[in-house]
Amino acid sequence: MKFELVQIDKPLANPVRINQFFELVTEPKSGAIKNVIYKPLNKSLFDENTAYLPGQLVIERPQGDYSREAIVARKLEPENIINTVPAVFEKLNEDSEYAIRFKTVQRERFARRIEQQWDIFDRIPRIEITTTIWMKENLDPIAAYFAFPFAIESPKAFYNSLGALVQVGADQMPNTCGEYNTIQNGVSYQGDNISLAISTPDLPLGIFDSIVRGKKRTTFKPQTGHFYNIAFQNYWITNFSVLYPTKFVIRHIIECDKPGTNLLPIENNEFWAYPSI
Repeated sequence: MKFELVQIDKPLANPVRINQFFELVTEPKSGAIKNVIYKPLNKSLFDENTAYLPGQLVIERPQGDYSREAIVARKLEPENIINTVPAVFEKLNEDSEYAIRFKTVQRERFARRIEQQWDIFDRIPRIEITTTIWMKENLDPIAAYFAFPFAIESPKAFYNSLGALVQVGADQMPNTCGEYNTIQNGVSYQGDNISLAISTPDLPLGIFDSIVRGKKRTTFKPQTGHFYNIAFQNYWITNFSVLYPTKFVIRHIIECDKPGTNLLPIENNEFWAYPSI
């Protein structure tokens, strides 16, 4: 007796094609998401005058001999840092009955495969981004960030610290480091043109405005809505110097509303469905 597995693709009864809250703007060549327009306010969520696309992975590699020791000694000059981004080589169209689904497969030499899925919900103003990374072993110094260059006028950024809402820059203790921030489960933005929250349930560290190293920023207050979520790095002597092969599933959730609305990041106790291996 012989058995054979057969996969039958059954069309969905009511796949979502048009979204009442968001409109996607994609790059013609790669198909990557370039911007998202929030229809109720007719506002673009992201600043296009930046080097990085929404949700894009930024891979940072120090160059030259003894680069790890130079990082620890804070003697590595910016020109010796090279930033790259994964290349999109495949776009997958998938139907869903609750969201517009946009999926890309990406390549970068630190990983065997990178997949990023955007779900733009139909009934609520929410975008969920799920990035799955099958990482190789990495021996050399490397860091990775997710870029979210939000276009927010006169932004005020907030995060939760020990149960209290902290405004970045304004509420921090004098002479404390403003370079990396422990943002817990996400960041809220209040601006003149929009209110926005980004939830980061898997990555509790972030950088505001731009990616920096060793600047301390003791009197730092964000001037833009640009936010970089730290995925991993193996720079410092307190970290493991080798990144072992592993699979990451990293989630980001974006919600927005009119100015003056108090949006907060989603709590970690919500249920989630992970992509299959």
